[in-house]
Amino acid sequence: MKTKEQLMAPRYQMISREPLVGFCFLDIIEDQHLIEAWDMKNLPHLFQKLEWYEERDTNDLPDYIAVEGMGILKVTGKGGGSTVFIANEGVISSKCCLPATQEEYEAYKKANA
Repeated sequence: MKTKEQLMAPRYQMISREPLVGFCFLDIIEDQHLIEAWDMKNLPHLFQKLEWYEERDTNDLPDYIAVEGMGILKVTGKGGGSTVFIANEGVISSKCCLPATQEEYEAYKKANA
């Protein structure tokens, strides 16, 4: 599983079908030095910024999530690729949450006991 910081680091996907030196169509770029060197945020016709949950292996997704209005939840299942999380509170879209840590979950439980 990736850490919260790793999950939140910017990532881009090559969306141009035209080959570029070092990149192929649909490559996912996570190397922060490459992202900055290529100034990918200013090349939307070549690179698409990915949301933290997009194009992730299920094993990389967090075991805890922060959901506005619901607090920090423990994930009991992951489904739909990287599109939904399952918690005791129900099925939650990845678009509605951020990764959280076990420490944040424990602190949230303690503060809301």
